[in-house]
Amino acid sequence: MSISRLKALTFDVTNTLIKARQSIGHQYAEAAHVHGIEASPAALERVFEGTMQQKKVEMPDYGKHHGVSSREWWADVVRRVFINAGHNAPRAALAKVSDTLWEHFQEEPAEAWEVMANVVEGLEALKANGYRLGIVSNFDETLERTLRANGLNVYFDFQVSSEQLGVSKPKPGIFEKALGEFTGGRRLAPSEVAHVGDEIKNDYVAPRNLGMTAFLVDNEGLTSNVLMQRIVDRRHIVRDLKGLSNLLATSQE
Repeated sequence: MSISRLKALTFDVTNTLIKARQSIGHQYAEAAHVHGIEASPAALERVFEGTMQQKKVEMPDYGKHHGVSSREWWADVVRRVFINAGHNAPRAALAKVSDTLWEHFQEEPAEAWEVMANVVEGLEALKANGYRLGIVSNFDETLERTLRANGLNVYFDFQVSSEQLGVSKPKPGIFEKALGEFTGGRRLAPSEVAHVGDEIKNDYVAPRNLGMTAFLVDNEGLTSNVLMQRIVDRRHIVRDLKGLSNLLATSQE
């Protein structure tokens, strides 16, 4: 997998390009407070990831295959998060909390999310060096609005999301879809495309299994992580997108 052959890159979104302005627990607690429910941000944060992953197992791709909208999917996640955190508020009250959170992320994406450090500089440099860029993300229907609100949509030729396609990372189908999106005709070979993200299974192992190159964004400095040391080629770990653009520029010299 020679990086000198690369013509295009696909990007994960959450914790690669953008991150929540406040912790999920804090945002959930604030929304609950509006409706008279007092909850610990730490307790909500502690159960959020496991609750969401369980929902994804039961109903993948934000309910696309079950006749459920992403808004309804998230409403059930919100309800379960509060229950799992020990809050037995009435269903109607939790539905109002969910509505508040949905409106926050849907109508105010620039307030809910922030662009990560050196993302714009990195994308600018990659575009200037002739790379085609796309999105491959396990995101819901708010993806386009979120990228646009944060000024990032202009850098990408296309966006492939799990809800839109009905296939999520790490399944190969979502990457295979992207390989045909860059040219509008000829499908790029996997060896011509790299994927960039922050999750070992979804963003590093999965694209490499398809023959793509992969770069792992280690924005928290976790290179000492045992799993990362065992699986990830240290030459393909970058701290941010500016570091990635510098690495690729060096490979072209």
